[in-house]
Amino acid sequence: MSAARILAERRRREIIAPGLSEPSWIMLLDLWLAKTDGRPVSVSSACLASYTPATTALRHLGVLVELGLIERVADINDARRYWLELTEEGAMTVCRFFAPTAARVAA
Repeated sequence: MSAARILAERRRREIIAPGLSEPSWIMLLDLWLAKTDGRPVSVSSACLASYTPATTALRHLGVLVELGLIERVADINDARRYWLELTEEGAMTVCRFFAPTAARVAA
């Protein structure tokens, strides 16, 4: 992949998901993969996926929640734990990003 293509993809991502930083985008992608795999994602797991310090990752998770892209869901078996789930809007955001790629692959 060329530098020009990476830059173009980054610009396209900014149009589709304005204001999302790299850690936020990585966590969104991780949650999208988890949803497609049918596996739950804990807050701590999402923080690790971001490759940032925990406090930074938690701040980015807060942004994703505020934007309505993810939601926190209480664990019914452990009151100390929350799961993160992609919202419909979050899933649509990721799908909009990959739609041109999927069209190229299908062609």
